[in-house]
Amino acid sequence: MSIKRILFVVFLIGLVCVALNLLKGTTWTGNLSVEDKPTEVAPDPLMDWVENKLIPRENCPPEGMEDGGSKSYGPACFKERTFVSAVRDLEMFPFAEDQELINLTSGKRESADVAYAMIKKDYDNWRHWENTVTGMDEDEYYRIYGKKGSTKGIGLPPKT
Repeated sequence: MSIKRILFVVFLIGLVCVALNLLKGTTWTGNLSVEDKPTEVAPDPLMDWVENKLIPRENCPPEGMEDGGSKSYGPACFKERTFVSAVRDLEMFPFAEDQELINLTSGKRESADVAYAMIKKDYDNWRHWENTVTGMDEDEYYRIYGKKGSTKGIGLPPKT
């Protein structure tokens, strides 16, 4: 068999492979590999609200922030008891002990997932972040932070 014939057979085999992959919904990348087309998933409006409005506005320091007589921790500013109670109620992280759960308050992904699940389960759970959602007038701001100021709220989460 001549080298031209071997190259032609290899070419045909490659052409058949590309055709079969195209038929099953994959795309040719140009580098002799085939990748599946990404499945586009519509963004969840509630998760978008949690990740892009709530978390950036809350964002308590890892060591906690004094807030109404107790400390709030992590990206969603959870109080320890609220976080542990919500995780247990939502049956998230079932094998974690309470102290391990408290450590999770500092994780952005975990905080966002718990906040999302809380609001998804009961829409009124947005009230855990009421000052962030509705804003604070000067008196409320002074009561919490001990200095003059006020904030504009981020608005209610979308109902899903």
